[in-house]
Amino acid sequence: MNPPARAVPITVVDKRTPRPPVAAAARTVEGVPPVARPPVGEIADFMWLDGSGEIAKPLEESPIQDGIALLHQNEPLPHGAAWAIAIHDANGVLVFRSGPLPALPGPPSPINASHVALMLTDGASFGLAPNEGAEALVLEQLHGLPKALRIDSVSLHADSAGREVVVVRGTVKRFLFSQSFAYTRALTLHPSKRPGYPEEVIVAEPAGPASVVGGDIRVFSAALDAAIVAGVELVMNDIARQVADGNLFLNKASFPATLVTVTGIAVHPEPGNVGQSINFQGVYGGTITGGLVTTATGGLLRAAARR
Repeated sequence: MNPPARAVPITVVDKRTPRPPVAAAARTVEGVPPVARPPVGEIADFMWLDGSGEIAKPLEESPIQDGIALLHQNEPLPHGAAWAIAIHDANGVLVFRSGPLPALPGPPSPINASHVALMLTDGASFGLAPNEGAEALVLEQLHGLPKALRIDSVSLHADSAGREVVVVRGTVKRFLFSQSFAYTRALTLHPSKRPGYPEEVIVAEPAGPASVVGGDIRVFSAALDAAIVAGVELVMNDIARQVADGNLFLNKASFPATLVTVTGIAVHPEPGNVGQSINFQGVYGGTITGGLVTTATGGLLRAAARR
């Protein structure tokens, strides 16, 4: 006799503008082969993660029906592994990533039960002006650079190609002399699809070669790029969380957006170079009750701007 399936409680509230379903949707979890299926509603993907947060073993996909997803796999969790849940909507859009879980939510219970709560909302735009905290967050990441580099200023803007551009100005010390430099690094931005890294909402990647004016700092390029990427991801992740917090507030959600996933991101320069517009396509905020997981909500930019 097979053991009973595990019942995992999942509540999905869809506040998006209605759209027609596609003929066949494909899941888009990074690390799991795409699976085409007819649009039948939300699907929960269960998996094991290894100690680094990467997918160790995809387990089962289950339709969410009446607030329940059933997991028939009953193998014990391997030592050092963690559970994870990814949720796709009826069109195969990734809308939720749980991150590592020591246990699955549930079982269903009217009191003190852990469960997944998720709200799907349309995209939104965020205007980012200079000196609103973004520069301070990137500058903090640059403080760990070699002592030969002195960083004087950082600026961020979007270019006409839809890339985020960071300009770092400072001086580099060479023996007894110091030379000023300007290091310009363009980055492409895209949403994270990794279920094991919920704090990673937006991923930044270097686009093409960097531009250097002044002192030769090519030997420090890798360190500069790593710090710039880390700083920009902090900025964009914080903005995504602020947008998710705002969308859930406007839609009177009864839970916070501690776990955020977005469908797409695009950046555009504002007229007159007075800042940039950051546009998110699809913003999905959720949480897991019962103390299984907690991820910080937006607020880093506001704190950095006050420093």
